[in-house]
Amino acid sequence: MEFKSICPECGSSVRRCPEIDFGKEFKGYKCVNGHVITVFQDREVISVKIPFKHLEFCPKCGRRLKAVSTMTYDEEEGLVKLVTYRCETGHWIPHRQLVFRRYGRPSVKLGIKVDDS
Repeated sequence: MEFKSICPECGSSVRRCPEIDFGKEFKGYKCVNGHVITVFQDREVISVKIPFKHLEFCPKCGRRLKAVSTMTYDEEEGLVKLVTYRCETGHWIPHRQLVFRRYGRPSVKLGIKVDDS
């Protein structure tokens, strides 16, 4: 995906964050909504890290929730986090969210050679 100086998740403006760079070729950017974008050679979006939104209150009864289990797993679109909550009255609430979207490896057209062996 081509980088256009806006967040690919929400469309807001981004600012450069040199502290999250990976070497000389992978640059880090952050948008106002907290998405962290990794860009290869200032041209191609590689990934977007999405902040997890925790639930505070039970959607069934309105009481406070407590996280009882957390699991992160890999899916085709990226990493998904599943947090299961339990409220004071005993309701179990699973909350699933994509936390890391992958757009793929740097493309061959940019001159990157990838050894798949």
